[in-house]
Amino acid sequence: LPLPLVSAPVLEQLCERRLAQGYKPATVNSIVRNLSVLLTWGRRMELYSGRNPAAGLQRPVPAGAADYFTAAEVARLLAVARQEGPAPHALLATAVYTGMRKGELFGLRWEDVCFAPAQLRVMRSYASTPKSGRWRAIPIHPELLAILTDWQRVRPHPELVFPIAGRMGTSRELGPLPTLLRRANLRTAARPFHALRHTFANHYVMAGGNLMALQKLLGHSRFEMTQIYSHLAPEYLASEVGRLRFPGK
Repeated sequence: LPLPLVSAPVLEQLCERRLAQGYKPATVNSIVRNLSVLLTWGRRMELYSGRNPAAGLQRPVPAGAADYFTAAEVARLLAVARQEGPAPHALLATAVYTGMRKGELFGLRWEDVCFAPAQLRVMRSYASTPKSGRWRAIPIHPELLAILTDWQRVRPHPELVFPIAGRMGTSRELGPLPTLLRRANLRTAARPFHALRHTFANHYVMAGGNLMALQKLLGHSRFEMTQIYSHLAPEYLASEVGRLRFPGK
């Protein structure tokens, strides 16, 4: 199309067609983002004087962004995990109470678990450094602290907190999680461990958690990655605005 005919409704229809064709939301977002960058550059170089129809266009939400479990669902999942045994219970409890990535969970070592002060040091992923390239510390929730304390007494591996059967990148890396999700009458997400990570982030924000602190807890390298949870924080934003004080006369 000639650029003057590329409007916001045209782009919205393009996004809808691509999604219907099976394109992932992230791919559709990339199309819109790249077009927006191109048009912004064209305006700056005085090659194009029209408006940027991609600016402000509502983009599809990535599938994983809203894929999380409710508090009642988490309670059911942890209950069936406890019935399964201490290993899956400790693993899933750590996932929902810390938001750690799957590779970080399987790369966690006992030397990185500090019981006093209660914190986990995320020093590595399964086979390399954390995704952001930097280590981070995550405070251990009191309920998780008791679970990890009991799990340490069993300690089936001298180094790894959650030794994996086989290796990462195979179907065995999910362990009993799909089975436990079915037993708890929960949907099986496309990326089950990532859904647990989203569960931590969503409930943290809905409880009034600070988005900047959440960025550090999740190990996001860019704040934009954390902002997908900002729509869940209206009360937090209201409390921040409430900090304003203008002295009276």
